[in-house]
Amino acid sequence: MDSKIKMDNRLFHSKKSKIILVLSLLTAIYWTLSVSINVYGNPVVGAIFEILFLPLFILLFILPVLAVYFLIKEKSTTRELYVYSLILIFITALVIILPPYVNK
Repeated sequence: MDSKIKMDNRLFHSKKSKIILVLSLLTAIYWTLSVSINVYGNPVVGAIFEILFLPLFILLFILPVLAVYFLIKEKSTTRELYVYSLILIFITALVIILPPYVNK
């Protein structure tokens, strides 16, 4: 039975890491769009922005904590999705913070 084809573990990531990466990607898209377009130009877009603001603002702080926690907790070799999530959230925070200083 050991002679069966062994699957590469790097191709299979945990469900938690995929969920955190997808949430990080959605958070990054939301905040990048909110900085780059006028969300209050269209009333519908402004309403959607206001509804999603608080949950995605909270995710902006919770996702890095969860990513670091699971990065430390999981001992497998398939932890790179947590690192990608951390990098994405860090870049998103920079996108939110830097535009007022860049546009002076």
